Amino acid sequence: MAASLWSRRPWNPNPLLRPGDRLDITLRVFAVLAGLLAVPIAGALATTTYADGARQVAAQRAVVSQAEALVITEPVQTGPARWEASVRWTARSAAVNARIVVPRNVSRGQYRTVWIGPDGTPIEEPRRVA
Repeated sequence: MAASLWSRRPWNPNPLLRPGDRLDITLRVFAVLAGLLAVPIAGALATTTYADGARQVAAQRAVVSQAEALVITEPVQTGPARWEASVRWTARSAAVNARIVVPRNVSRGQYRTVWIGPDGTPIEEPRRVA
């Protein structure tokens, strides 16, 4: 097989090698080289993208906090698959009330984790680094 490939090299001086054969093998060589180069380039791009995402997640999580909030009302359906309930937690020695999205099966008296933004309002849970 190696001898066959060597005899089909594009720079082979053999006059019986047709121009179409030379073009065919040249395209195949370039396709193999492109494939071999694509793997490390894709790996480098993936690493860079992941590192940027991890930095963004860390920055976002640095400015938010979480608190354990007591559910004080039964959940109310506010959309096709959306339930909200009023909750209460303590922040800076003061009680804070807010409405948050909760699972349907939450009942009054249970505790839920609430993510609090820099301005003190509830936000959705920040992304996680996968």
